[in-house]
Amino acid sequence: MAQTNLSQDTTAVADSLHAMIERELTIYCEHKDKGYLNHSDPTMITADDRMKLVDWCYIIADHCQHSRETVASAMEMVDRFLSTPSNSTDTARVAYEAQRDPIKFQLLTITALYVAIKINETIVISSDLFADMCSSQAYIVVAEDIEDMERILLSGLSWRCRAPTAYVIGRSIMALILPHADVPEATWDFVIDEMKYLTELAVRDYYFSTQRASTVALAAIFNAVETSIKGPLQSLQKVLEGFLLATGLL
Repeated sequence: MAQTNLSQDTTAVADSLHAMIERELTIYCEHKDKGYLNHSDPTMITADDRMKLVDWCYIIADHCQHSRETVASAMEMVDRFLSTPSNSTDTARVAYEAQRDPIKFQLLTITALYVAIKINETIVISSDLFADMCSSQAYIVVAEDIEDMERILLSGLSWRCRAPTAYVIGRSIMALILPHADVPEATWDFVIDEMKYLTELAVRDYYFSTQRASTVALAAIFNAVETSIKGPLQSLQKVLEGFLLATGLL
């Protein structure tokens, strides 16, 4: 059950959550709120283009039996790469092209997913096999393209590729309030599953890419609580609000 998968070492969880929030504030949120899409510019890719690629990444992850969190990690890298001022001529060129050429944007996303798989999964796919998986009749991907884009992507991110995701932060928050909430196990499991589903949906929406992962996590938790059975969750909501006020997250 989801509840039993949460860590019961609240001290370790609190330390981990503190570190994630600190990294989020000092490393991973710079320039994020500005975004990178200009909806008034007809030459740029659109939020709908991005959503279709996220859905495609979910299909690839499901097919390979990888975690959907790997897709969240990949899209975080894509969004941060395109939102951050370029640190070289190559990154500036690729960022400009990816925002205006759907094929370049697709290659950037494919590469980010490849990098995320290498970082997060125990079974790694070779660049040749991954290129074959990502190719279609309309668009042929070769391993050299992925490897070249990987170098530019990692350079543009200054090799910072482990940003905390909304779901990971959300689970940490839930683990901390678990000992203080008198909620049936089945209801608790539903809340966690619903929170996971909502954070997966958020990855698809460009708007949430401009928000802090912790903000998305809290929104998902509150929405999961509100859509659940009201009676047992009233105590959970009070505990959650008290926790957020005490920690300064609210």
